[in-house]
Amino acid sequence: MHVKAIELLQIESKNTGKKKAGSKNVSNKHSLLKPIIHPLFCDFCDIERMMKKNECVLALGTIKPLPNGEPFKVTDDNKRVWHPNWLGKVDDAVNAKFIHEIVQHVWNNEKSL
Repeated sequence: MHVKAIELLQIESKNTGKKKAGSKNVSNKHSLLKPIIHPLFCDFCDIERMMKKNECVLALGTIKPLPNGEPFKVTDDNKRVWHPNWLGKVDDAVNAKFIHEIVQHVWNNEKSL
């Protein structure tokens, strides 16, 4: 399924040509990736992904950046629990690391198929 979604996105990007300046809701054009990526936000932030979508969104909203500025804390069982800054900019250091980890996780899953 993930490979098919990526193939469809590649086809879509070839067919769209130039982007309009200031277009809104660009993320909605990548609806095929949302079911892959959004559950990972819960996984990375140690939130039960089997909750209803609105419950997951509310739970994610309770995640606050760590006071020491680190992007994640490591639990006793050596699991990383991420703390992105939802109110920050996407390219803030913590958020950039979070996004990078999500992308790497998806990429590694795709390579293993």
